[in-house]
Amino acid sequence: MTNRESAISSLAAAVTGKTPNAGMHLPENRKPGLVVSVSSDAIPKTTAEFGLLGLFAGKLTQKPMGFTGIGKPDRHQMKALGAGIGTSGSSPMFIMLNSKPKGVEEVPYTIHEKKEMQDASSLSSEPQMVLLGCPFYTFSEVNKLAKLVSGKKVSKRFYLHLSRSVYERAEGENIIHKLESSGIKVLKDVCPSLTPIGSWNGMDKAITDSAKGSYYMRTALKYKVGVLDLETIIKLYTE
Repeated sequence: MTNRESAISSLAAAVTGKTPNAGMHLPENRKPGLVVSVSSDAIPKTTAEFGLLGLFAGKLTQKPMGFTGIGKPDRHQMKALGAGIGTSGSSPMFIMLNSKPKGVEEVPYTIHEKKEMQDASSLSSEPQMVLLGCPFYTFSEVNKLAKLVSGKKVSKRFYLHLSRSVYERAEGENIIHKLESSGIKVLKDVCPSLTPIGSWNGMDKAITDSAKGSYYMRTALKYKVGVLDLETIIKLYTE
C-alpha cells in the first residue's frame, strides 16, 4: 500500500522513517471512483495493448479506477497497464473487478476506442531504431527477448535499457552476451524516454513496445514513435 510520492516526499519519508497516514494508506480511499468497462472485442492481448488501455484510462480520473472485462492479465501486462495509467494521468491505483459497483461512473472501452489508441500510436514512416525498456525490463522479460532473437540478427539500431540489478543478473547468466551477439545494444541505468541516444546518432523515428515510452519519447525527445508488441517487433526487425 503506497501513495504516488514525489521525490521530495519520498526523501522526507526515508529520512524520518514515517509517511503521512493519508491517501491510499486508508482503506476508505481505496475504492474505484470510475470503472472502465472493456468490451469482449477490445480485450487487450499483449503488453503493448495493455499499455494503450492504460493511456486511455489514465486521462479519465484522478481517483482510483476499476476495470471490468480484461480477464486475468499477467504481471507484465499489469505493469504495462499501470505504467500507461500513470503516464497520461494521476490515478493512484487500479482494481480488477468482476462487475461495476453500484453508483460508480462507467466508461466503455470498445473496439472503436481501441482502434483509436492504436491509430494514434502508429508510425507512418520506416523506423530508424528500436527502443525497449521503459519501464525497465524485468529479468523474465529480458530472458524472453533473448529467446525471441536467438539465432537472429537485428536489422535496425536496437537498444534495450535495464536496471543495474537486472543487467548484472542477466550478465551472470550469459544473456547479455546472447543479446549483443544478435546486435542488440544493452544499456543500464538510463531511460530510453529521457536519454537522447537517437538524437546523438541523427535518428528521430523509433519503434517501441511501450505505450508509456512512446508518450515520453514524443514529448521529451520529440521523436516520431510507433507502438507494437514485442513479437511483432522481432518479426519485422530481425533477419
